[in-house]
Amino acid sequence: MDICQGDTKVRSLDVYSKNHLSGAQKTDPDVNCGELLILIPPEGYHMIQEGRGLRIGIEFSMEDPRGGIHFVIPPTSEDETQPNSAHMFTYAYENSTRLWFPCVDSFADPCTWKLEFTVDKHLTAVSCGELVEVVMTPDLRRKTFHYSLTTPVCAPNIALAVGPFEIYVDPHMHEVTHFCLPQLLPLLKNTVRYLHEAFEFFEETLSTRYPFSCYKQVFVDELDTDISAYATLSIASVHLMHSIAIIDRLI
Repeated sequence: MDICQGDTKVRSLDVYSKNHLSGAQKTDPDVNCGELLILIPPEGYHMIQEGRGLRIGIEFSMEDPRGGIHFVIPPTSEDETQPNSAHMFTYAYENSTRLWFPCVDSFADPCTWKLEFTVDKHLTAVSCGELVEVVMTPDLRRKTFHYSLTTPVCAPNIALAVGPFEIYVDPHMHEVTHFCLPQLLPLLKNTVRYLHEAFEFFEETLSTRYPFSCYKQVFVDELDTDISAYATLSIASVHLMHSIAIIDRLI
């Protein structure tokens, strides 16, 4: 969102601060404001009075996104043996989920989710919730991943990563699945080999079960933080991966 609405002549901090506050207030979903206003027709008033839910369909397309999504395009190589590791992932800094799909971008409005992502057949879409099915398109060029999240969560806890990931199901906890970029599977297996023990430790220490039916973590490149956590999903930096030759220093 352009803070000063295209006015580039005034550059004082006071003007910027005033416009920034005004913009934040106009898009605050906690006070029934936002960047998309939906007017309910009179025919739907009785449904609201009866406490019934309304199903709203929003058709949208996103071209040249400037926030919410990051694309990683490796430099081209003449070596044909090198795999194409181009991939993308979303991030949700300061409620930026609305930058990649229409939603109530607030931590105060949890709901259940059904998510569908259609990608090229050589790619894998990893998102929140349980993977229900993967369906090929009629032309066999793409496939659609269907995810279902039955535990209510808010929009900032939804994320997506798409790429030519290698998949590794945790041998100790089959509910846990790991994803990494091509040719990094040996590093992935060594990096996550003790994750199941961390799960067991926290469940025993906190005397509570993990609240979801599955957990996924994806290792991506160019992530500007070590790890980002979402519902049933974590997006982590490839720089956290290490080989078995790494020896931790005794503290």
